[in-house]
Amino acid sequence: LGSAPPSPPRRRRSSHAAKRPLISATDHRMRSLANFLLMVGVCVPPALYVAVLHRRCPAETPTSGESGLALARRWLAALPADASSMFAPPSSVACDVYASHPRLFVNLIYFVVVDVGFYLIYLLQGSTWLIDPHWQLIPVCISLFFFSHPDAGWDE
Repeated sequence: LGSAPPSPPRRRRSSHAAKRPLISATDHRMRSLANFLLMVGVCVPPALYVAVLHRRCPAETPTSGESGLALARRWLAALPADASSMFAPPSSVACDVYASHPRLFVNLIYFVVVDVGFYLIYLLQGSTWLIDPHWQLIPVCISLFFFSHPDAGWDE
């Protein structure tokens, strides 16, 4: 009879809150700035690659007559050499895909930048946040590509 009433259970801190490190405002701003630069910087290499192709591919690029799959394989094989030498003329397959198959070119660039590039960034950062803002930027980049393409013209 002389026992004390049971005490209420003690609330425990959630394990999520205990693991979260305290970040200063300066660190948070620097991380936000780095993420912003990464977000914008992902669009720069494809834009430079398109600009190089636009300037250096001959106006009348001969088409190889290959299927889209064969061209895609050749383009992906030639990409490392094209990307490493920004000052050398682009490969003939790059010019062929760029000038004669613009939809294939956009899809190949999308594959390299978004599928492969964002996956590598995900592995480094452990987060897939980067794809979210690019749902806004990718359509604009694709529109600018088609607007600046040599075959672009006004519908009459």
